[in-house]
Amino acid sequence: HGASGGLPEANCSLQDETRIGGYMDTGGHMLFSGQDYLFARGNGNGFPQIYLGVQVYTDDINFGDTNVSYNGIAGGAMSGLSGSLVADVGLVPCFAANPFFNDDVISFGQGLATYNSQPSGANGQCGTTWDPGPFRSVFTSLDFACTTNTGQFNRDLASIYNFLRGQATSVEPSTWGKVKDMF
Repeated sequence: HGASGGLPEANCSLQDETRIGGYMDTGGHMLFSGQDYLFARGNGNGFPQIYLGVQVYTDDINFGDTNVSYNGIAGGAMSGLSGSLVADVGLVPCFAANPFFNDDVISFGQGLATYNSQPSGANGQCGTTWDPGPFRSVFTSLDFACTTNTGQFNRDLASIYNFLRGQATSVEPSTWGKVKDMF
């Protein structure tokens, strides 16, 4: 579990929050994934409310579980999607030191996904889909990278990306090779 309660510097410092908030205030969009972010921070006041849309949360409702199934919440960035994740401690692609310790997160806006966690049987919501107007963000306490199913991972992240970009489209779609050739 690692981080100690009340010390945001353990994973995202107050200075980091200020810098990210400045970016968001200029119309930035962000995916923020952090299983221990709220736990380490110790409260959801300020940045989590304003920039992530966290209305209320409960820490670690699935304390130490290894398997999670999830369903996107209607209207959220993962609406209509479902999948499963496994926290194989010490194995790629998930956690080196511990299994799942996810929060139950209720959003001011739309939720992200509901989840069922095993072996505890805990049910919760993992995050937010937040669009207050000047910016967009998605926050999750559930690490969607905890899968060897690359199709599922790519599908989920594409859905989140499409929410974040909104109606914006790339001015000039480019491959990394084309970008490198420009310099």
